[in-house]
Amino acid sequence: MMFARGAVATPAKPPSSTTAITLVNKSAVVAPPAVQPKTTSEQYWAARALTAETLLTARLAHENELSALSAAEEEKRARELAVLQRSHDKRYAKLEILAMTLFACLIAFVSTTIYLLSRAQRPTPSRWALPSHFTIPILSPFASVVEHETSVIDTRLITMCCAILAALAYACFRYWLAHGRQR
Repeated sequence: MMFARGAVATPAKPPSSTTAITLVNKSAVVAPPAVQPKTTSEQYWAARALTAETLLTARLAHENELSALSAAEEEKRARELAVLQRSHDKRYAKLEILAMTLFACLIAFVSTTIYLLSRAQRPTPSRWALPSHFTIPILSPFASVVEHETSVIDTRLITMCCAILAALAYACFRYWLAHGRQR
């Protein structure tokens, strides 16, 4: 980028052919006499170009500072997010271990309950506390009816329902963990 370099002169009185031009900025590079602005309009445009170049340089320096600061802040934010993500991953792993432990305890509890229920199949007394073997005299004096109380809901059905419910609860819990983490 080319910068306008030139001495800005301010005339003491309106320029004329005999008036000398004095330089305001003594440290500026002195241009050859053919390039130095001589008329007021040339001086005006030279001063305006110099001001524009100075403002442009200041703006570019400011933008560079801002980009450096924003890059540093972005890097800091990325580090903080990485630390936060690691802590969430650790917490999620602990929750997953807890869920698996609870699921194993649930399976052990259901298995123990089913085992104890299946071993404790004692004949239950009749509802009316009558003997399970009685004779109906109308049919035949020698015919007897044996009463067996059976239920539609037996141990196998209860076991299957518990297993299906446990599998469904586990699937719902895994779905909840998987989709809750993505939010």
